[in-house]
Amino acid sequence: MKKTIADDIMKKNKSRFSKLTTPVKIARTPLYKKKFSFGFKKDFSKNLKTKIKVKVDTNFNASVKGTIIFVAALAIYYLAINLYYSGENFAQKADESFMQGDYFKTAQYYRKAISLKYTSADIYEKYGISLIKTGNYVLAESNLKKALALSPESPTALYNLANAMYLNACLVKLSDPSNDEVTEAFIESAYYLKEAIRVDPKMKEAYVLIGLCYREVGQYQEALFWYNKAVELFSKVEFYNLMGRTLVEETKYSDAIEVYRRAIDYDKDSFITYYNIGEAYTKINDINSAMQSYEKAIELNPDYVESYIKIGGIYIDNQQYEEALQWFIEALKVRPENAQANFFAGITAKSLNRTNEAVEYLKKAAYYGNDAAVNLLQNMEIDW
Repeated sequence: MKKTIADDIMKKNKSRFSKLTTPVKIARTPLYKKKFSFGFKKDFSKNLKTKIKVKVDTNFNASVKGTIIFVAALAIYYLAINLYYSGENFAQKADESFMQGDYFKTAQYYRKAISLKYTSADIYEKYGISLIKTGNYVLAESNLKKALALSPESPTALYNLANAMYLNACLVKLSDPSNDEVTEAFIESAYYLKEAIRVDPKMKEAYVLIGLCYREVGQYQEALFWYNKAVELFSKVEFYNLMGRTLVEETKYSDAIEVYRRAIDYDKDSFITYYNIGEAYTKINDINSAMQSYEKAIELNPDYVESYIKIGGIYIDNQQYEEALQWFIEALKVRPENAQANFFAGITAKSLNRTNEAVEYLKKAAYYGNDAAVNLLQNMEIDW
């Protein structure tokens, strides 16, 4: 066989090639058991854990802060709501309205305070007085009895309870004169008045009211006894004015005028006597005498707003609206928050077709508790 150059080369380098061609056993590790390393494994995992931890810590801190802020805001809101809707807050508002003579709002605020279990003898009594002023005598009686349950020796609570009972009995008597319960109500009212006088012998209003109670049931000697007691304790001017008002309420206007004249004889500078006699003259339609009496009352006491309102009322009755409005404006200069003056100014301006002006007066009257103004604004379809 012919040898080639390749064979010679293989023969010469046999030992070298044998090493290259000898199979080499390689120990193979299964893939699932093999560990991979990329050199940066340790640092990467450490950094990743750090970043995750930082992110978790940041999120956790933000969540905690958010929760704290939310809870704090909720607590502040809850506190504010409770302060506003607390019985104490409503009682304070009621006291302010009571001092301003706004009995409509006073009754609303006291009712809310009581519904929130914030009660006292003083609250029940003032609530009762505000109800008397707004004509709710039955509810007034109920609350004044609660006041007496807490403070049995309160002369003002005793008097106001008697007054509520007396006024309610008068209303019932007008609608049902034969009602036997009316007589009992007047007698019971007199009992509470005696108790008020026992506690406070100088409560002059009680002497007059007890006289009224006995007059209503026909016990005139008993009424006269209490009137004489009043004369002994108080000035004749005070007593004659109280007596005059009693006679006016009984529609005995001429007798009332005579009594008021006696008061003037004792004190010619008593503005309230001139105001009272003006009312009596108005009842008998003696307009000139009434006007002179009211003007004299204003001369003696320019701050007594009722005198201006009475003169304005006379002009309204005579359909002299321009003159009437001027007197109501004068009244509002003295007492801008007077509900009655604002109301009359409103209806007078309305009669003069001065609608915008009328609405402003009526809104103020409604704000200060005049129910008639509220109704009129509703009829005019005006929001206030």
